[in-house]
Amino acid sequence: MLKKDKLYYTIGDVSKILNLPPSLIRFWEKKFSIINPIKKNKSSKRKYKLKDIEAIFKIKTLLKKENYTIKGAVKQLESWTPEYSYEEFVEILSKSEEKIEKHNEQELLFSEIKEDHDQNTVTISKKEYEKMKEIILKIYQIVKKES
Repeated sequence: MLKKDKLYYTIGDVSKILNLPPSLIRFWEKKFSIINPIKKNKSSKRKYKLKDIEAIFKIKTLLKKENYTIKGAVKQLESWTPEYSYEEFVEILSKSEEKIEKHNEQELLFSEIKEDHDQNTVTISKKEYEKMKEIILKIYQIVKKES
């Protein structure tokens, strides 16, 4: 998570904070000029400032939630500047993290149900079946919203 007194974050930190693979962050660096990590030389690690993390978060929102193409997102970000104070951004990220945690919990539940089913050890009542069906529909709706 973000820390108020921390000036720089590694790509691993950013990856965890935003739930994105490091390879995708490096790819976006090449496509979006607003991401400018500090690199002392070619072999040193990237160091991201809060404004870089916010930019990556904005890119993630445009591409993954608002369904922009990379070209469209680049155009959208031409005049973009960081919008949030530290506190506002931490709150936005914590809400995003809560959604991710809830989604992960539901995926785990679904995989457990599937594993039980695959092992042919499931014998359930109609009531349990209806409850499971309800949970699966909720998972589907959440995944559909986040995709």
